[in-house]
Amino acid sequence: MEMLKDRLYMPIYADRKVSHKRVKISIIGCGREGMAAAFCILTKGIATELALIDLDEELVEAELKDLQGAGEYYPGCLIYGGANYKLVSNSTIIIMCEKVPVGDSEDRLNHAQRSLDTFKIDIMCYIAWRLSGFEKNRVFGIGTALESAAFRVGISQKLNVSPSAVRGHILGEHGLQSVPIFSSVECGGVRLRAVYPAFGTEKDAEGYNKIPDTINAKSAFLIIDIVIIAINLSKA
Repeated sequence: MEMLKDRLYMPIYADRKVSHKRVKISIIGCGREGMAAAFCILTKGIATELALIDLDEELVEAELKDLQGAGEYYPGCLIYGGANYKLVSNSTIIIMCEKVPVGDSEDRLNHAQRSLDTFKIDIMCYIAWRLSGFEKNRVFGIGTALESAAFRVGISQKLNVSPSAVRGHILGEHGLQSVPIFSSVECGGVRLRAVYPAFGTEKDAEGYNKIPDTINAKSAFLIIDIVIIAINLSKA
């Protein structure tokens, strides 16, 4: 017996086989950062399957209902979750968003001793890599993606252009030890030092060399409680 769903397909597609690549992403931790990650992943249509894991089962259930209720506003994705860590099996990507709360004035390295998800991401990625037994390219953190994004935004604001027009990176360790690479910064494909040789140097009269200091000053502790969407858009 022909079903209604069968009648909805036009005959021209009857013999066409459509294959969809399965991309399962699991998020461990359904707090603010975990749900921001889920939101960014869903709205960008990255995953075909999304698993949420948290020891607080009531929290998982509430977040699932919220995301599932908004299903018509993002590309199709199977969403489920619970407290069982086995739900991450066969994942394409696993995102760790579980952490111990940070004290108001706690040093990040001290916090690293108590938490798996920490802004001293280099340390924790190394530990996670050693424990997992995976190849090195399968375990990674956000690195300096957030600083690089803020770096490009700061430059774009001074140039009065869109951040997407600027190419530039901050390298090294996430945090105060990161290093801005002014020599490679471009805007619209033009190397800025070719136009303005003092760009980013001590002789920079326009103040571009002060942008990294501004980023570090703002991110020192406020970033822990405030910068959630930016971090997770960089993940997505």
